[in-house]
Amino acid sequence: MRLTPKTTTNPSVDSHEVLQLLYYTDVFAPTIVNYAMLLAQGIAAHRNLLGNRDVEITVVTATPAGSFDDRTLPFGVIRKPSPYRLWNLIGRADVIQLAGPCFLPLLFSLVRRRPIAIEHHGYQAVCPNGLLFYNPAQSVCPGYFQSRNLGKCVECNARKIGWIRSLRDTAMCLPRQWMASRVSTNICITHHVERRIRLPHSLVIHYGVAQTAISASRPSASTASGRRSLVFAYAGRFVPEKGLDVLLRACQHLMKEDCPFQLRLIGDGPERSSLERLAQELSLTGAVRFTGILQGAEYEKELADVDVMVMPSLWEETAGLSAIEQMARGRTAVVSNLGGLGEVVGDAGLQTTPGDASALAACLRRLVDEPDLLRELAIRAKNRSVAVFSLDRMIDEHFQVFKNISAGAAE
Repeated sequence: MRLTPKTTTNPSVDSHEVLQLLYYTDVFAPTIVNYAMLLAQGIAAHRNLLGNRDVEITVVTATPAGSFDDRTLPFGVIRKPSPYRLWNLIGRADVIQLAGPCFLPLLFSLVRRRPIAIEHHGYQAVCPNGLLFYNPAQSVCPGYFQSRNLGKCVECNARKIGWIRSLRDTAMCLPRQWMASRVSTNICITHHVERRIRLPHSLVIHYGVAQTAISASRPSASTASGRRSLVFAYAGRFVPEKGLDVLLRACQHLMKEDCPFQLRLIGDGPERSSLERLAQELSLTGAVRFTGILQGAEYEKELADVDVMVMPSLWEETAGLSAIEQMARGRTAVVSNLGGLGEVVGDAGLQTTPGDASALAACLRRLVDEPDLLRELAIRAKNRSVAVFSLDRMIDEHFQVFKNISAGAAE
């Protein structure tokens, strides 16, 4: 099956043969063009994959349109519905798919006895902050909420959002977990997420991304010593759990060893100013560049000559969509060996101990010193992307979920 959009619908299809899918996501374009958009476009393009039933998808979101024109999309979009309208929309749908265990849509769908599939992109069903990251220790959470050590959960988030909000979020997580355990299907984006959330009726559907032709190796500059100068990059949020301070300290090791490199930090977040100060303190300003948030053609242009994507996370990433996207481009990834990142990259990249700047520097130095390894990993990354993270496969597997839960509802 090839992903080619269908611009027309079949007028002979009877309305009773159309499965009405309501896809709810809190975050949608124009705030970010994310997985929800890819999935919705894929479903709209292949609405007839259920055999004698077409699928008609409607996206419902809390994100305002702003200047974005929803009429350009091949599916309907309803933004910021009132609770009353959301209740009616859910009642008219045959299948509900939720991007995360969104509280009110999940509650309404259960009360109205709709077949529900939840995509778990984070840990919101089993963690009040959705990260399984214990803020006081800046370390991976051992599972305090699931063991009902709720005092630790309140303490974890109080430092960021205050005691009252932390108490509220911890209390709300209890019914959220209970409701998620009663849906038709819990879709996990990696086997790691499936193991961590431990919810019934779970299955794994990996992310799918567009596959591009692998680009030829760029002619990297060389120093007088003959070592290639590589371009490293990070793309994402600037928050403590991403470990960007570790990446900067690793770069300091490389600089002290006269290892040639450039680093681009693409994105923004609350840690940006402190990271910029750290780069100055480590005397990295000539080698490190902060680009800010980039999208579309600007983002692609900035990545064009990047050799290695680095994700030095301190928390258990559920998958690491940035790594997957770069693997599809035939680009090597260096990631922390925990959570979904290790599962996603496999042997198609290098993995390092989270929080260890020396170990990360050793991985980056190895790629500078071993160009043959860099080329081999780029080929492995592309092959793994085609085998595991194709967009066609993701769409097919979602249609199978719709088929199974709609059949179960009919029975």
